[in-house]
Amino acid sequence: MSLETALVILSSCMLWSGLTMGFHFFAPEHLQPAKMDRLASFAENVFVAAVFTLFALLMAR
Repeated sequence: MSLETALVILSSCMLWSGLTMGFHFFAPEHLQPAKMDRLASFAENVFVAAVFTLFALLMAR
């Protein structure tokens, strides 16, 4: 897998998790799914993992 492909995948993960966390924080309770807390927690973990992986890839260049 090339570096560009990895950057696109990790950026997509960061975008998805950022949008999910934003929905969790700003959407009214009645619009959120029942398992939103678990999904938001997973999104936070994905975001942190993607940031550190991107940082490691860019430092290894």
